[in-house]
Amino acid sequence: MTSSRARRPFFGDLRFLIGLVLVVVSVAGVWLLISSSRQTTPVLQATHTVLPGETISSADFQVVEVGLAGLADAYLAPQDLQDDAVATRTLPKGELVPSRASGTTPSCARPRWSSAAPRSPRVWGREAPSSCGTRRCSRTDAHRMLRAFSSAMP
Repeated sequence: MTSSRARRPFFGDLRFLIGLVLVVVSVAGVWLLISSSRQTTPVLQATHTVLPGETISSADFQVVEVGLAGLADAYLAPQDLQDDAVATRTLPKGELVPSRASGTTPSCARPRWSSAAPRSPRVWGREAPSSCGTRRCSRTDAHRMLRAFSSAMP
């Protein structure tokens, strides 16, 4: 018994062409996804703990390649580090450096006063060491201030 209907070639079938297009599109999509996830951006990472008010330079950081996708502008790139940059907040060892963590004016390592704390430089009967206004606060000034505060605490 023979079929009265003539068989069309399979490559002329619409379902075959749609399936072929779907396979090509899915392979191209996976290739684009993988290639975009492998793009990395060089950013700075702290090699030691940096205190607020401390002058920062390239010696304080190492360059690491990380995949940040759309967040690359939120972190400090090696070419964005300025010569007179100062840390505006504490940067623990190993942290990627956010763009907001560096500034050009020293915000000395003074504690942020709560509404209950005294606003004078005298803390618990001792004079708080400060070199702000005369020169940039150094790491030594920040450590001296922390020692004065911690030794005066009850």
